[in-house]
Amino acid sequence: MESLTKKQERVCRIISQYKLENEIPPTIAEIGQTMGVTSKAIRQHLGYLRDKGYVQSDFNAARSLKLTDKWRQHISRTVNKKSNPNVAVVAEEQPEVFSGWSDAEWEQLRSIRGVGGTMTKDEVVEQASRINENREAFQIVEDLLTAESTRERLLRSIRRLAKEIDAGTYITKRKR
Repeated sequence: MESLTKKQERVCRIISQYKLENEIPPTIAEIGQTMGVTSKAIRQHLGYLRDKGYVQSDFNAARSLKLTDKWRQHISRTVNKKSNPNVAVVAEEQPEVFSGWSDAEWEQLRSIRGVGGTMTKDEVVEQASRINENREAFQIVEDLLTAESTRERLLRSIRRLAKEIDAGTYITKRKR
């Protein structure tokens, strides 16, 4: 695999972190602000990253930057427990935070960098909590979409609540 320069790797990490925090990819300008360089320099880095197969984007769509599997493979090769020693410390002190985690969730946590390259214990807990919240939200949505009886119950509940809200609004207006 083609290697990345430190700046190219930093661009990828900024994209990854921004998307994790905001659930959308960053703009070229936002990456430039974070790195303290011009948008032109970021476009150049992104061009190299596209050529190397680490980034994809749709030139006609805003916020379309996407890291590829090649990036995830790069992270898997370069990131390990030693790169964030506080992950292991927090995992030992608070194992309940990491209950039921998959390898992908561990890799996601280990790939996050704090100020200076490693996260503090508090940052590890905060990031782990975000990963847990995302996992729980995805599980709820998946359960709702896959269970026909649950979906029907949910729809009935929504319809009932909508009627109660409408009735409550009507009664409140009549009392005035």
